[in-house]
Amino acid sequence: MGERRPVVIAGAGIGGLTAAMALAARGFHVVVVERTAELSEIGAGIQIAPNAGRVLAGLGLDGAVAAAAVEPEAIDVNSGRSGRRLTSIPGALFRDLYGLPYRVIHRADLQSILVAAANRIRIRLELGATIDSFIPQGGAVLVRIRKASGSTSSLPAP
Repeated sequence: MGERRPVVIAGAGIGGLTAAMALAARGFHVVVVERTAELSEIGAGIQIAPNAGRVLAGLGLDGAVAAAAVEPEAIDVNSGRSGRRLTSIPGALFRDLYGLPYRVIHRADLQSILVAAANRIRIRLELGATIDSFIPQGGAVLVRIRKASGSTSSLPAP
């Protein structure tokens, strides 16, 4: 198959970091470019359905996610008008049906888990930087990264 070209991902949010982990697991050299100079605890609680949990487990993160997340005993659906409970779904049902639980976690906790894992496998994380330009070179693209200081670096196309 030959040498794999580097992959540049714009954004160190949950989606960007998860994509970076998945690509790195398949042998790609990955660089994540994030505009903010530091990752902060912005956000709220998010839900991790069993299918998303399967992706995270496949990346070796199930233990860390389980330690930081909560598995609700039930999910109640209430009427917006009356407040009356319309239905209740037992939390254990998700694990029984899909093999993994339904979880809730703070967004910053999941992002921290992903950053720690990315650092362990040497994904290059460029904070305080943006993608400045793309320059076609033969069958590839040179990506120029601009740091907040104004300096630039490039990822050469092989």
